[in-house]
Amino acid sequence: MSFARRLLLSCCLAAAPALAAGAQPLRLGAELGAGYDSNLGNAGHAQDVRDSPFGAAALQAEWTQDAGAYAALALRARADGESYARLHTLDNLKGSLQLRGLLRPGGGFFVPTLSAWGSAARWEFNSAMRDGYEYRAGAALLEQVTTAIRLRLNAGWSRRDSESRVFDLHGGSVGAALDWSLAPRVSVFGGWQWYRGDVVSTGKASYPSVSSSQAVEADDAFGGFGAGQFAYRLRGHAQLATAGFNVALARNLSLDVQQLYADSRAGADEHYVRSTCSASLLLRF
Repeated sequence: MSFARRLLLSCCLAAAPALAAGAQPLRLGAELGAGYDSNLGNAGHAQDVRDSPFGAAALQAEWTQDAGAYAALALRARADGESYARLHTLDNLKGSLQLRGLLRPGGGFFVPTLSAWGSAARWEFNSAMRDGYEYRAGAALLEQVTTAIRLRLNAGWSRRDSESRVFDLHGGSVGAALDWSLAPRVSVFGGWQWYRGDVVSTGKASYPSVSSSQAVEADDAFGGFGAGQFAYRLRGHAQLATAGFNVALARNLSLDVQQLYADSRAGADEHYVRSTCSASLLLRF
């Protein structure tokens, strides 16, 4: 799970009030965070599990153009980086460009905000087989349930073209999330997502994994042939749950803390769980 994906919910939840008030033409942002990943290779067996603390940083610029009283277009350019303390072969940089359309069919407080978006990204790793391009598209509905609670429903599609067949991935997802403002400076959030598509798991060779996989290659990030570590591309599904809180420290600075849990099942009874916790400082100006 990329750093950008974990922050997508908070970015989207900000869309409705910005649209209603008339968004600034250009907004800049920066993020700096640290966290812990419990299962870097999505391994399904305990002996193959590798964990690590990580650091993450991002820079972002978003340009917004009004398209009438209740509609807008937003173009966002973003650069993300991650570094893993115990496995530098997974260190990566990602540059992405996203175009998003926003529509509120009315000016009432409880009128929902509709959005549709598409993005393209280039991803570079210290693991050559993971280098490649990523394409995403999606749609969402953001509803102000009460003055303090917002609901977001979303659906998305993704495709990844990499330097190896194992990491040529595609899939779709649906999900829901809630954001609750407990106080003027404090909010809590939670979400759930269902994903159906390709998943990759790294571990030692086994007959069930080989027989049910769509592609198998020695994983250069985990030692490859020499370590007996292979990456398997499998067709499967996953459930992802997110929970966290955000505290505004100043007008343009906030602290975001969140926990992500993923449970994935694929192939011939392949099963893995993965947990990621992170804390980030978010700067918007």
